[in-house]
Amino acid sequence: MASFDIPTIDVSPFFRLEENEEAKKKVIVQIREACVNYGFFQIVNHGIPLELLSGTMDMYKTFFASSDEEKLAVPFYNYLKSTKNSSGTYEHLLFRFPFNVFPNIPPHFKQVLEAIVSQFTKLGLVLEGIINECLGLPPDFLANYRNDRSRDSLLGLHYFPVSSDRR
Repeated sequence: MASFDIPTIDVSPFFRLEENEEAKKKVIVQIREACVNYGFFQIVNHGIPLELLSGTMDMYKTFFASSDEEKLAVPFYNYLKSTKNSSGTYEHLLFRFPFNVFPNIPPHFKQVLEAIVSQFTKLGLVLEGIINECLGLPPDFLANYRNDRSRDSLLGLHYFPVSSDRR
């Protein structure tokens, strides 16, 4: 079976203060090629602060390390613990727009989640514009296609504890 690496694309030209149209065009070509040849890609240098990303991960770890009683205090449609279709316990939190239900553990959960969602939303809009360009569409085509942006955000936090045989 053939192996391949997932294309990794540096999108920093879209987040720099100085304009560099040539660098942006290169990114657009790379994303177009990745979509055509692989169907997906990963990005680096996306402008989301690493401190926010690592703080978000720490927050998730704190939540999932809390007691079942504390986790089950979150409304059932947001938190799920299951052993189905899993080698062990599988837990997840789901957040849909509008984000109005938050766990209390850790206490800063709401602020961190709102900050990361804001960053992801900004990044999504940039990527949406790039995809428009890749498809030869006007810059705001996808944004105008559906004016209701309220369903743009679905955030799933999945947690698979390390199995005892892998510790």
